[in-house]
Amino acid sequence: MNREPQNAYVIDFITGSKHSKTLDSLLEVNGFTAIIVNTGYMSMAFKEIQVQVNTKDLFIVTGPPDNWAHILSEQCEIWVFSFDPSYFYGPYLEKNASAFLVFLISLRYSKLTLTSQDFSMLVQWFMLLYSKRAKSVSQVYEHKIVLREIQILLRELGKIYFNYTPEVIVGHPHRYTIAFQFLRQLELHFREQHGVQFYADSLYLSADHLSRVVKKVTRKTAKQCIEEKIMNTAKALLLENKAIAVISTSLGFKTTSHFCYFFKKHTSYTTSSFRKFGHKINLGKVIREK
Repeated sequence: MNREPQNAYVIDFITGSKHSKTLDSLLEVNGFTAIIVNTGYMSMAFKEIQVQVNTKDLFIVTGPPDNWAHILSEQCEIWVFSFDPSYFYGPYLEKNASAFLVFLISLRYSKLTLTSQDFSMLVQWFMLLYSKRAKSVSQVYEHKIVLREIQILLRELGKIYFNYTPEVIVGHPHRYTIAFQFLRQLELHFREQHGVQFYADSLYLSADHLSRVVKKVTRKTAKQCIEEKIMNTAKALLLENKAIAVISTSLGFKTTSHFCYFFKKHTSYTTSSFRKFGHKINLGKVIREK
């Protein structure tokens, strides 16, 4: 049975500079680390990049592990969510991971200053999963359980992330701005708008040009991003035991049969079988299926 290695997925609460070695180890081995500063401040630096991260800031580091230097103030308290994407998504990470995660990885790092509401909401999610893990400290987690928790946090991060414009995008090629704007529009409208043309029109681009640019950044076409967003939301709702008719309507399908056909086409599972056995299904496998 596929089990997680010790540091492949970590949610932790780090207090003060004396415990900064924990952060060191995560930054050295994992390809994704999200940090929320609860109190105090920290400084991050890599080559010519220097970033000051203050209270209520969200800082995300992605991509190949780099030698990020950091300094935590004595009173600094941070929440850390860190995992190794290559372990959970395999050698074809860009194909198997969500467009949002691939976008973050290609961006390398982001800093957002959160509103009090978004800060509280995200911290609550960190606390919930941290508490869940602390209560089962002796349990060896199965791959599919851990992957589901990662997807939950990435989903919540995405809901908040696109309320802001990361400063780092300004220094990147224009295609990153277009991809960001597309993913932001997708977060807002995926339930009602399933066609690429709607998003292209909103960005004053042709559908073909939008799809080419999005694929350069996320390794997925605009159409694939839309379908992926719908499917991931549908899976989450099915596992919450929402009525299939309600899910179908909430995701903008004209009929339940159309939704069921769409779901089976992309997962090879009927909606009923996924609902019944979804918690036992290896989600990594479901993600890879077309």
